Amino acid sequence: MFNFSINSSEGLVVKPIELDQLTGITEKDVLAVFINSESIKFEELLSVTFAPLIFASPTTTFRFTTDEPIDTTGLYHLTRRIGTARVMELMLLQQDISSQQALSLGLVNDTLTLQEFKQKMADIDNLSFTAIRLAIDVAERASRLSKEQAETIEKYAFALRFSHPDQREGMSAFINKRTPVFHKSSTP
Repeated sequence: MFNFSINSSEGLVVKPIELDQLTGITEKDVLAVFINSESIKFEELLSVTFAPLIFASPTTTFRFTTDEPIDTTGLYHLTRRIGTARVMELMLLQQDISSQQALSLGLVNDTLTLQEFKQKMADIDNLSFTAIRLAIDVAERASRLSKEQAETIEKYAFALRFSHPDQREGMSAFINKRTPVFHKSSTP
């Protein structure tokens, strides 16, 4: 079972979703995935590697044995996430790995309980989702760009963040010593 953190007009919503129920949800809507099962097959993992944040239960086992056709889009995201050499090793050796090993490989961001995952998403929900989305976009692009190109993209993203109403709300809240109330739209 997966728990997806999905951006909606109400903010980040954490809800359990089976993979066949993902229709209508775009990659840009998903911020995080929590793998809450005893084991996850390689094919299932490939279907969620697009998420910027992937968390797993401390008891999850990742099974890399497969006779199924490989999802090339998922494989692309997995390769970008942990590197070609590690993906090749996992595919060729076809061994099971623990969630701690997945963490050390960079396959998951952390191992958490479902309650810890929900708390982390609640904390993130208090932030500007526009700033989060722009930061993710810059991080995803930067690995494919030269230093100069990455700096240009970062300057552009900073200008977008600074001109967004969330920036004014954040500054106002800071000056007035109150908690900011950010827009829940993901549109920069």
